[in-house]
Amino acid sequence: MTAEINVWWRLTPPAKEEPDSPAEPDPSVETTRRGFWHRIHLLDLVAAPSWFYGVTKALVDWDSALLRAINPDLVWLTNFRFLVIALLLLGLILIGRKLAPLWLAYIALWPLLIIAWRVPRILYKRDQWNYIVGLVHIVWSGFASIKNFLAGVVLVGSTLFFLVLPGTWTAVVSFVLATVFQAWLIVSAVKAGLRPSRFLSKQRDLISRAKIDRISTQEKELEALQPAIESSQNLTAHQSAKFLELASSALLVNRLALFWAYRVHAYRKSPAIIAYGAMSVLWLFVGSLVAAVLANRSMYQVDPGSLNVEGGEPTIVKFTYYALTSMTGGETEVMEPANDFALAVKTAMMFIGILVILTLSVALIMSIRYSRDEKDAEQTLDALRDATGRLSTGFTDAFYLRPDEAVDRLIELQPGFAKWLIYLRQSIPDDFLRGGRSSRSP
Repeated sequence: MTAEINVWWRLTPPAKEEPDSPAEPDPSVETTRRGFWHRIHLLDLVAAPSWFYGVTKALVDWDSALLRAINPDLVWLTNFRFLVIALLLLGLILIGRKLAPLWLAYIALWPLLIIAWRVPRILYKRDQWNYIVGLVHIVWSGFASIKNFLAGVVLVGSTLFFLVLPGTWTAVVSFVLATVFQAWLIVSAVKAGLRPSRFLSKQRDLISRAKIDRISTQEKELEALQPAIESSQNLTAHQSAKFLELASSALLVNRLALFWAYRVHAYRKSPAIIAYGAMSVLWLFVGSLVAAVLANRSMYQVDPGSLNVEGGEPTIVKFTYYALTSMTGGETEVMEPANDFALAVKTAMMFIGILVILTLSVALIMSIRYSRDEKDAEQTLDALRDATGRLSTGFTDAFYLRPDEAVDRLIELQPGFAKWLIYLRQSIPDDFLRGGRSSRSP
């Protein structure tokens, strides 16, 4: 446990620079920070409507419809939409100059930056760690189900491909593909609804199988310090700095692992996981709505007499409204089935809507049962404590001091770096370390 009266008390403390006068806040730093966020907020004002316009325009030609409703003579203005976009981009380039590429990249990646940076930052400032873990849950699930996502994209893309082709047989193929897409959605959603805790079980398995006993990735550098560590002489300033660098990195990994273990455990007990279970199945409703729109559009292309359309002009908005009311068991005069086959399709959409509600209910029940399953909670907690306990033991063996004691010593030697360790230590309740059957004292 010790190395010649413990190396931690034979370190040469880092030299402390004493300022001639009390440090005053640099106004230029605050000005730069405010300027940065002002630019970010201005870019948000450009990116948000740009993305809204692009996404909605890809779905519905709403700007032309709006101008046509206001005054049909103004529809010609839509011919200049690309000119307006080009002028906006040119304005950003002229204003931003050297920063223009970064500004354009920010606008292009705006949704990704909102999810990966802005939202986590807000949640961190509000200490909403359960929702941060939930966000990781969503991202992890997205990568874990990338094959299913690509399969869905292929099915929808194939349906649209055959739908835009002229001819009756291509519309029939499009209808069949839309039906296959709907069946695939149901099967995938039912599986997801019955396994709402997959993320947590994978986290537990990952931590249980992780070989984290070897905590230092710079073993050669630590071995090079062994003669000085095992001697009875004080370490030189260079040796002390290197030892503190290695110990600080290893200790930060130790505390981060324990912090993440606690946050995953707290997430399991929070309403956030129940909300995730519901949200994951809500995608079934969105996908089913898309499948219903495609199926009805394909059916109408095969036989225009299968649906009675108000106004005689079918649009994507009318198909969406008809599909939505059909799935919820409602009626609408915008579109009505005109033959038995169309009526059968509408009836099938109503049953799919009922199935969505049932699947959502099952997902909620399974999420609630899992969050209250104390037996599974104990197994998860044991796995987390065992893993972090092994990590703490590895730190003690390598650096001759228990992690908690090392944090106290680092506070004395490196107060600037230690503030992160203090935050991590204060964020983990003592009962998380001491509770349970396999309690350890990391």
